[in-house]
Amino acid sequence: MFETVGKWLIHLYGYGARVDEMRELYAKWGWAVILVKGFTPIPFKLVTITSGLLAYSLPLFVLLSLMTRGARFFALALLLKYYGEPIKDLLDRFFAWFLLILVIIVILGFWIATHLV
Repeated sequence: MFETVGKWLIHLYGYGARVDEMRELYAKWGWAVILVKGFTPIPFKLVTITSGLLAYSLPLFVLLSLMTRGARFFALALLLKYYGEPIKDLLDRFFAWFLLILVIIVILGFWIATHLV
């Protein structure tokens, strides 16, 4: 579908020359996009479609997706197991914020590890 409709739409909006640039950028940073997105409440379809469009490695995409999605649901299961009903109401209201803060902490941890250590 990309070869027919996708390319036509990209060229129609004047982004044809930027596709290769985006492929290079995504080849370098796609792992980070997939890891961060796996924890956030933004629809995962966006990363899936983008990864396919930019020809990201399918085995690597599947591995990273399993890691992040699995970790997200495992964290939720642990919280519910240990804290039960009281935490359920909080998670229903604030789970997106919880995940966002977790992602920020992980990114800061990587930044500190690469720049200060």
